[in-house]
Amino acid sequence: MCGGKLEHHTVLKHPVKGVIRNIPNDVCAQCGEIFLSDESFDIVHSYGCKEKAAA
Repeated sequence: MCGGKLEHHTVLKHPVKGVIRNIPNDVCAQCGEIFLSDESFDIVHSYGCKEKAAA
């Protein structure tokens, strides 16, 4: 959104689970905004759903 260059990453810092590896994402080098593909979002979202089901 800010116009910065996107860098491809495969490690994502999740606020609850900590570091999740092998999750393709793009991060803006200027502002740090994270962009996930639909597939990556579904994977990250499933982590939260599994945690709620176990509680």
